[in-house]
Amino acid sequence: MVAHPTAEGHEWPIAVIPVIDLLSGQVVHARAGQRDLYAPIHTPLVQGSDPEQVLAALLNRSKAKTAYIADLDGIMHGHSQWPLIHQLAACFSDITIWLDAGFTHFERAQSVIQIQDQKESISSKSELDLQGSDLKKSKRFPTLLPVLGTESLLQLENLSRQAQHCVLSLDFGPEGFRGDPEWLSHPEYWPDRVIVMSLAKVGVGAGPDFEHIQSALHEASRLARPPQIFAAGGITQQHAVQLARLGVSGALVASALHARSS
Repeated sequence: MVAHPTAEGHEWPIAVIPVIDLLSGQVVHARAGQRDLYAPIHTPLVQGSDPEQVLAALLNRSKAKTAYIADLDGIMHGHSQWPLIHQLAACFSDITIWLDAGFTHFERAQSVIQIQDQKESISSKSELDLQGSDLKKSKRFPTLLPVLGTESLLQLENLSRQAQHCVLSLDFGPEGFRGDPEWLSHPEYWPDRVIVMSLAKVGVGAGPDFEHIQSALHEASRLARPPQIFAAGGITQQHAVQLARLGVSGALVASALHARSS
């Protein structure tokens, strides 16, 4: 096992990917997948729910080089918060951001990949409508990888062809799997990184969804070059030990990082 230290000396046996959920310009507290009830987050790490401050605090605690952003406006309503996303990408230009903005297919996410590949500089504030953010012209976008969630995807698509350029999220809500169930039995279509997203487990302290995680690991093992599997939903440092033994590569974490004891 490879140890992944946090700021306070705690070691996780798998990679830790801090998570923020954005809704109407604020970080909200995700809980049990009930998005209509999500309220601005209250965390001991910072005052308020400002996305830049919250993400900075989580990165400081986790010492992570990858973060996950869920743009709930994009996922729920199809209106992504691009000015805010671009602002965060510029402010955290030394990390990789996995972005779930409700992309309906890989081509829809191409604009994100083009920003990554072209390494476009921010030449003026008006160019991206950053609403007064004081960003230096020398800032560049980090590696920005689109997350393609099965709940948003319109059809089964062979993402293995774009393996290095996206992340697949197998989305499970309180009611069960969200999306075409064929995704679960066609690992040959999966890219190099796959998230088992258990929304019902998020923010409730009930522990991860081991059943679906193990199922994804089993399907991945059928391939000559299995993708990395990442778990999301209800994961603490204690659970991470169990996940590491199963072969999980990393975990998307929010609540455990916000807790003072993590």
